[in-house]
Amino acid sequence: PLTVKGGEALVTRTEDSADVSLDVAALGSAYLGGVRLSVLRRAHRVVEHTPGHVDALSLAFLGTHEPHCPEVF
Repeated sequence: PLTVKGGEALVTRTEDSADVSLDVAALGSAYLGGVRLSVLRRAHRVVEHTPGHVDALSLAFLGTHEPHCPEVF
């Protein structure tokens, strides 16, 4: 679980069941901003074990800009 104490985030290990399951490719897509987790859920790439958690994570990964690479390969 994540807790905030004195402006500092603290993360502790838990034995609780996962709220969401996904592979590293789906996580990378969401982290880099190319695809939302809610879209990946509809494609069966993300499994939601606790209702509402995929939508909440999708919002958490949103950035202010779409992914863009100005380099030409």
